[in-house]
Amino acid sequence: MNAANHPSAEFGYGAGHNDPAKVANPGLVHETFKQDYVKMFCDLSYDSGKLRDIVGDNSSCPVGPIGSPAELNYPSMTNLAKPTSPFNVKFPRTVMNVGLANSAYKALVTKIEPVRTNVDLNISVDPSILSFESLNEKKSFVMTEHGAGLQANESVSAWLVWSDCTA
Repeated sequence: MNAANHPSAEFGYGAGHNDPAKVANPGLVHETFKQDYVKMFCDLSYDSGKLRDIVGDNSSCPVGPIGSPAELNYPSMTNLAKPTSPFNVKFPRTVMNVGLANSAYKALVTKIEPVRTNVDLNISVDPSILSFESLNEKKSFVMTEHGAGLQANESVSAWLVWSDCTA
């Protein structure tokens, strides 16, 4: 995708296409549970009534410090940056190996260039390689996004792919 040709970017395309042959063996998965979503809604300051309407039970917010919605262990990551202000957002994630034992995956980040070329966006992943010794083993990483110079209603897109480097 190119922002000059497709200004709505991924927001105009949906989730994309599944490859049925690959869906059965994803390699890595992000486990996300109901309580993770409850915490995310609490981090977004949803009151008890709104939270219970969404969740469908009598869930309540956990006691303790409020976190950030960026902490939801979900493959999608988004940051709403204030126009012209610098930003630095960390997205902690944990993946579980459901592929092969003794496997390794390398982080590959691809950034879609915006229409303007002077947008400053840097993305890093730490660690950039995840090595697994067994099935169902979990590993954590942090994707960090920092930059500045976005204008109002401007978006910049990127994607992170964990590529199997043992194949």
